Amino acid sequence: MKFQNNLFFIAFLSTLLFFGCEKLSKDIIDINLDTPFIVSANVDKNFLHIQNDSLAIVDSNHFSKKIFAKTIVRNKLNTTSLKYEITKPNTNDIIQSGFLKYDSLNIFSDTINFIFHKNDVGVYYFHLTALNQNLQSNTILLSVSVSRNNSKPHIENINAPDSIQIPQSGFNLILFTTIVSDSNGISDINEVYFKNMSSQSQTSFYLYDDGNTQDNGDEMIGDGIFSRILRIDSTNTSGTKLFKFFAKDKSNTIDSIDKEIVIYN
Repeated sequence: MKFQNNLFFIAFLSTLLFFGCEKLSKDIIDINLDTPFIVSANVDKNFLHIQNDSLAIVDSNHFSKKIFAKTIVRNKLNTTSLKYEITKPNTNDIIQSGFLKYDSLNIFSDTINFIFHKNDVGVYYFHLTALNQNLQSNTILLSVSVSRNNSKPHIENINAPDSIQIPQSGFNLILFTTIVSDSNGISDINEVYFKNMSSQSQTSFYLYDDGNTQDNGDEMIGDGIFSRILRIDSTNTSGTKLFKFFAKDKSNTIDSIDKEIVIYN
């Protein structure tokens, strides 16, 4: 009797294992093998130097360079297209897009006429994605770094009051402006800001050359005059404060000027 019970238990376990394995196999078979997958990708140039490399001149502000790109795609069905998108340094802004040509089985390649602004130095990313009808592959990122001989930005002038009175009630609006130049062009200026170095927080107050008179006090966009309206109220503390003004270009080169302002009641 004990022997019969053991036989029954073994048969029961065998049945569980059989149906368990059948379900596992079915799950594996259900995996979609039609989705494309980019196995490898490369470009023939990863570094460009504006002064040292041979670049084509598109216009007064843009250069171009032909870059060869190649991808190998794996999937069950033939991939229908290979899309590329190029983004600017430090942003997700797409400046160029298109499709690589079908070369041979599972290979896509083409020569891309890469166009970029002379002041937009940094790392550009080529986003490559394979498409098969409604299915999309993984995305591969390839980098192309653009550099140049850089010149330092220059703060030419600061227009800010030497003294500011704290109002007893309400608030006063004070206009700060700076004139900034750069031999690489005003579009090479990445940011202009000042800090109250006498404050523990040393918050950055950004100035703008955007032509927004109402919000920032700036009269004309792109003229090299950066402006900021500062609000002064009873929460401000009195004393002689050291303000430091900064101008930073797209290569992170900085010029700075100090100015003392007396805040009084």
